[in-house]
This record gives sequence, structure tokens and C-alpha cells, in this order.
Amino acid sequence: MVAHQRRKKDSESIDKTADKNAETVVEPGFLAQQGEQNDGAQQAYMPIIDKIGRMDQQEIQLFIKNIAQELPRTHNLAFHFTDEQSMEAILEPSSLGIQSGEAGLHVCNETDFTVELGFDWQPWLGGDFRTQVVERLWDPDLPKEVLEEAHTNKLNILFFLKVPVEIMESDDHRAIGRSDVTVIPSFFMTPHDDKFYFQRENIVRVCHLMQ
Repeated sequence: MVAHQRRKKDSESIDKTADKNAETVVEPGFLAQQGEQNDGAQQAYMPIIDKIGRMDQQEIQLFIKNIAQELPRTHNLAFHFTDEQSMEAILEPSSLGIQSGEAGLHVCNETDFTVELGFDWQPWLGGDFRTQVVERLWDPDLPKEVLEEAHTNKLNILFFLKVPVEIMESDDHRAIGRSDVTVIPSFFMTPHDDKFYFQRENIVRVCHLMQ
């Protein structure tokens, strides 16, 4: 074991490296300041967009840690994997957020991408990372073509979400048979036209994993 003081020193050094290796595409904030009017319409919040595909395992772990530490104590970090087309739709100025059905939004509650916990991150989604994520997060009873599509296209974008602690730490909100999956209930989301939306203001960061 490495002494605590040395771990802290090393961590601080690597924290800076991880941040440096994240190529920011879009700065955080609002497309216009919240509350300001542009042609009579309030502008939508836009999270930071980064390219982190080149990061190694140590760098991405510290990158995740830095973001988690910025959250209020009332919230935990969760992940939502998707594709580029869905990302663009979610971040459209008119979008209410991430669409879900009445059953709720399924998110990954495990934010440790290390081999010890089964998510063996490799740069550019290499190695067995894609297979590990699909096997642990997707329902194995889904049609084979759906699982193949998830493996091929649904992991290129990673949304970092802030979710209330009472939801993230409750066994009542775990997906049956999948301990790495938390279901955010629809009552926490915005209803619209028989659909539910996880509000875009709860999207902390958006990351390209293949760029």
C-alpha cells in the first residue's frame, strides 16, 4: 500500500494531467444567460462537452473523480451511454432532456472504470470494455440485434449525470438482476406528451469516448 500523503500528492499531480488530456469542445453554461430573453425565448442550459477517448485508465478515473467532487452532497454521479445522434437530439435547445418511458430512466451507478470492478476501460473503447458494459447494463433478454446495436453504436457518448442521493443509494431503485443499474423514477422527471424527460440541467458533462 502507498502511504496516504504520497497518494494525495500523486493524485493532485495526475488530476492536472487528466484535466489537460480532456479536450473541451463546448464550454459550460447557457446558450444565453438563464433568464435572458432572445427573441422572446429563454435559452437552454448547455453542459461541457469533452473528448476523452485518448485517456488511459488512471487518467479517466481521476477525470471522473474530479467531476464527482464538484457535485453537491445531495447528489451522486451516474452515467448514461448513448450514440452521437441521440446526443445531438438531447442537447438541442428545444429539448427537455433525456427521454424516458413511464418505467423510468436506466443509468449506470458504477462510476469506477477499473478491472477490479469489471469495467476494464481502455483508450478508444478498446479491449473488452464494450462487451463488459453491454453485458452488465443492458437487459440480456433483449433481442440479439438490439444488444449488437448497443455494442456497436450506443457506447460512443457518455453523459455524466447528477442524481439525488436518495435515489442512487436506494435498493428500491435498482434494476432487477442488474446491480450496476439504477432506475430514476418518472416522478423525478418532467412529463410531456406521455413521455418523461430527465432534465438537461442535471447533465453535468458530455464526453466523446471515440474522439
